[in-house]
Amino acid sequence: PLELDVRSLDSIVAAMQATKQHFGKLDILVCNAGCNVRKPSVDVTFESASKALGGGALAVILTGMGSDGLKGAGDIIAGGGNLIAQDEDSSVVWGMPGAVARNGLCAAVEPVPRLAQVINILSGAGRQ
Repeated sequence: PLELDVRSLDSIVAAMQATKQHFGKLDILVCNAGCNVRKPSVDVTFESASKALGGGALAVILTGMGSDGLKGAGDIIAGGGNLIAQDEDSSVVWGMPGAVARNGLCAAVEPVPRLAQVINILSGAGRQ
């Protein structure tokens, strides 16, 4: 059995690495809106993902206000991961995706209907 203390980043990283080693990969969907006292919360999520997944991290920035995610996006890229963002035309508010796009951190900037295809390409889905 795998034990995990969700209050400890080291424990979370160790559990993620053990899972990845056992199963060969790790797919994660995180929604931490409203449950993290540290702000901005997307930066915290991306920082954790970068530490745990390194070059295997693939982050997606969708419509949102401000520049939350910009620092964490830099962590994802510095760790060898990839980042994609929603394009301006399909965003209600292009603050968050615009911040990472303007800073040259995105592998792709696409409308929502195309994001799944880009995720599949970047993650190697369908490769044999």
